[in-house]
Amino acid sequence: HQDATPRSPWLALAGAVALLGIVGAAAWFALRPSAYETAMDDGRELFRSGSPNAAVGAFNRAAREDPAASAPHIYLGRIAREQGDLATATRELTRAIELGPTNGDALREMGSLQLVRGDNNLARNFYVRAVQANPDDRVAMGYLACALARLGRLQEANGFLQRAGDGPWSGCVVPILQQSMAPPGAPSPR
Repeated sequence: HQDATPRSPWLALAGAVALLGIVGAAAWFALRPSAYETAMDDGRELFRSGSPNAAVGAFNRAAREDPAASAPHIYLGRIAREQGDLATATRELTRAIELGPTNGDALREMGSLQLVRGDNNLARNFYVRAVQANPDDRVAMGYLACALARLGRLQEANGFLQRAGDGPWSGCVVPILQQSMAPPGAPSPR
């Protein structure tokens, strides 16, 4: 009389394979990107590829998936600003800052919106906060130099221009600085 029934090695192998399948499926579900991450990735790719209107849909999905995230609102605000819809840009960037008061990207984008509006002092305030939030943000420093130059604060503007280096902001700052150094009566640089 035997106490144990002999087991087939195939049965043990099948059990191990089934267990690996369950563990693998659990790992896949745990590691796959969330709906928010997928929507943000889709939106960034569409934005980079020059399809801002399609990107808006993806960023709106991301905002619905994670109502506490500021990133989708930053992109929505930037796209609206670039398309000239300043009311939407204001609404989205205000929301982004409410959700992330020290988010350097949100602060920089709000500064850019104010620069477009011609409110150089408010733009300066947001760019200062953006640089405080991220001292390596060359874009915020460059456009801070632009706002400062427009406000006549030329020494400060030159300092931030030096820190930022050359970039698209140079077209704003350099002519103002050159004109300030020209002798009286000299023609304006073009």
